Amino acid sequence: MRKVWDEQKGEAMYVINEDTLHKSVTRKKHAASRRINRVEIMVSVVNGGCAIFLLFLALNGSHQWGFVTAGLLTATVIYIQYFRWRRRKAENTFDRSMLGELDHTISNVNSIIRFNYLMVVAYLVPLTILTLVKLTVVGASWQKWVLMAAAFSVSIFMMRWEQRACNLPRRKQLLALKKKLMEE
Repeated sequence: MRKVWDEQKGEAMYVINEDTLHKSVTRKKHAASRRINRVEIMVSVVNGGCAIFLLFLALNGSHQWGFVTAGLLTATVIYIQYFRWRRRKAENTFDRSMLGELDHTISNVNSIIRFNYLMVVAYLVPLTILTLVKLTVVGASWQKWVLMAAAFSVSIFMMRWEQRACNLPRRKQLLALKKKLMEE
């Protein structure tokens, strides 16, 4: 922004440097795209690797619960890739203007928020329940119970914290910028 003196009213006004603002919006768009791509790829790779490992354990007969967990992990990989395909397909619908790129950035941040929410509700909660049922059936020690409960509690807490501390404020900031640009 640049400060300009309004000679008629004798007060300072601010002028927006559109080129700098456009570069800032483009940087935010690329950062949001990298963030969601990285998360989708890493979760898919980790879940795919765990599913293969659990499937081999189940086929060797040492862990029969591996079939159920491997199926759950494989289903999440398939859904994440579908989510990714749908999101990337929608990227081509945005204008290459400043507002279009801002809408694209907001869409990517919304995807991160949705992905985070789904990871808690449709992934961690069922995986927690499945693990606790398995611990009940096999009669695990209290140390394993505490370890599993702590691991899932910390995971859910960290994902909710990231949502509240990073993603929601980022979306709020982008929506405020869009509102300000739409007014002018």
